Amino acid sequence: KGLDRGFKVKPRRNLLSGKEEYDKKAIFIYNFLSYIFWPVEDKSETFAIGIVGDSPIKQALVAQVYGKTVNKQSITVETFNPGNTYKMLFFTEAGQAQFNKIKKVVAGKTVLFVTENTLLENIGSHISLYVDGTKIRFTANKPAIEKTKLKVSNSFYGLSDK
Repeated sequence: KGLDRGFKVKPRRNLLSGKEEYDKKAIFIYNFLSYIFWPVEDKSETFAIGIVGDSPIKQALVAQVYGKTVNKQSITVETFNPGNTYKMLFFTEAGQAQFNKIKKVVAGKTVLFVTENTLLENIGSHISLYVDGTKIRFTANKPAIEKTKLKVSNSFYGLSDK
């Protein structure tokens, strides 16, 4: 794959402001919840999303999910704490260096890994968000997702770029 980061077509330069980028990424993350389903035995009162690494995505995601639920679970967003249980972990650019370590910490749990770097798919990331001009796009690592207990709507993979 080399420097092409696995893309069929090289993405265009980021033309979004930081706020626009993170607001759009937050919408994507929330919308993923319509296509991905966690096992019933993993159900809890809250659907916790952990943010690994400091980033404006946290504030954007908190605003996006405020008052919303998924499968009758309220959605919470917090900075990753190794002692807590999460359904989804978002690895920011600042947090990507911790990917392998955290992946080991949550081994055996059904956790969706979402990143801002498609190269992390090579080591087990499930979904990667990236900027293409003024748009946010994503790739889905189907082989990695299929190794989990997550169930994914067939239409989800058609929406991704890979």
